[in-house]
Amino acid sequence: MGKPRRVSRVFVLLFIFSATLNGILAISFGYTKLAAARLQTTHDESISSALKQTTQYKQERDDAQASVAQKNEQLTNLNAELSAKTKHLTEVETQLASTTAKLKTQEAQLAANSSELEQLRGRPPLFSFQKSTSRDVASDEADVRAIVTAAYDTIAAVYGDPYILHQITINFVDTDDLDIPGASAQITISNSSQGLTMEVKLPGFDKDSFENVNTIVHEIIHGFHGLAALNAPVMEEGITVAATDTVMSKLFQQGVITHSENFITLTAEQANQLNGSLDQPSATSSFYQSPRVGTYYNLAGWSWQQFYEEDSQFFSKFNTALYNKSVAGASLTPAVVREVIAQTVTSVNGQPVADFVNGQITLNPTSS
Repeated sequence: MGKPRRVSRVFVLLFIFSATLNGILAISFGYTKLAAARLQTTHDESISSALKQTTQYKQERDDAQASVAQKNEQLTNLNAELSAKTKHLTEVETQLASTTAKLKTQEAQLAANSSELEQLRGRPPLFSFQKSTSRDVASDEADVRAIVTAAYDTIAAVYGDPYILHQITINFVDTDDLDIPGASAQITISNSSQGLTMEVKLPGFDKDSFENVNTIVHEIIHGFHGLAALNAPVMEEGITVAATDTVMSKLFQQGVITHSENFITLTAEQANQLNGSLDQPSATSSFYQSPRVGTYYNLAGWSWQQFYEEDSQFFSKFNTALYNKSVAGASLTPAVVREVIAQTVTSVNGQPVADFVNGQITLNPTSS
């Protein structure tokens, strides 16, 4: 038998080491492949995320560019609108400047006209007489001249200066020449560059007749209003009746006339009863055809007389305010007249002026 072979220990150790190393390398390689796979997955995810962000950024960029384009379009439109409005504003400013210049010119003209009107109002009118009848009127003319001359200053003191009254012509006529049958007189007012001309047609005159003297004073007082006569005849007649009674009373006190009668005969109680029982008079000329025209004259005069009794300067103050309204172009309607009354006096017979006025049918005529 041969001698047994002896295995070296070193070889065994090397074998074990080699096997271990191979195992370690195999495991390490497996881990490496796993790590590589994981890294690839992470890389792919990163690329995908980056692509998504890039797509989002591109969309946001596109949206922003679209918004900028839209804003630019809006800005362009706004600039065009601003340009148009600026042009319109310039045109309006030019028109305003032109209108302002015209207004200043008109104001200057109005001031000049007002000054001329005041000068004209302070000038006494010219008086003349005409004869349009075959009868002898020499005595009548002398009597009328005396009454008118004596009454004029008293009328002006009570009523204020006339409204540009240039001339008063007393024309003696026959009864048939009057438009209203049975009238005591007739007045016609016309306008000219010199002012107003008033013609008073008289069918006759008796200085001892209350009616005749009252008529001539009444018609001259009408002339003081001139073209500023109140639109409603019942209101114009009412203030004239009240002022005429006041002037006649003063003329009697001065010894100019011999009769002390008054046209207005109503008491307060009677006036209140009539205001509660009569229909409102017409604001038109049909007032003169009313069967109650005489009663309306009396009642209208009584109403206006209450203002004078409240303030002895009422007629003068009222007419000054009235003329200012007329110069400014206002139509002297009943509403405007009531407005001027309220501006002139605050109370009547212990009650507010508005309450008193509302209770007077002749101060609230109907339009029919």
